[in-house]
Amino acid sequence: LVAYFTIQAPMWFVARAFGAFDLGIYSRAAMIVGLPANYAMTSIFKVLYPLYGRVRDDFARTRTMLGEALALTTGVAWPLFALLAGASPVIVSVLLGPRWEAASPLLPLFALAACAYIPCSLLTNAAEAMGWMRILAMREMVFLMGTAAGLAAVYFVDLGLSWVLVAV
Repeated sequence: LVAYFTIQAPMWFVARAFGAFDLGIYSRAAMIVGLPANYAMTSIFKVLYPLYGRVRDDFARTRTMLGEALALTTGVAWPLFALLAGASPVIVSVLLGPRWEAASPLLPLFALAACAYIPCSLLTNAAEAMGWMRILAMREMVFLMGTAAGLAAVYFVDLGLSWVLVAV
């Protein structure tokens, strides 16, 4: 529930603080980056999750598996998201058309967030498999507080839409 609020809070904030038009821009930029990141991580989770039960009692094998998974996923995904960030005007033009060109500056910020999301979600999945729920719950609370603080800063300093992503 806390993770849901943490993920949805920026969209609610954009809707209230900036309006429906900017929410549409924010939402489209989030989808262009978020869908590939989520699908990639879901497929990796489906492979790794059953393996945690096999290596759970062997710390060295668990560390090796996690290290290799992190290196492989970030080594493949980060250059792809860097390409997406660099080609954001072309991608927005091709996928959404010229009416949505205001979403182009948001794509590099979402791509940067996706680069952080990948190792974070991989480690979260491992922690879930190991049963470290208290650590995960504490981390989610910290994320929620950080998101709330960032959104409050954007609101009170009266910053623009891109700053929502920077703050979060």
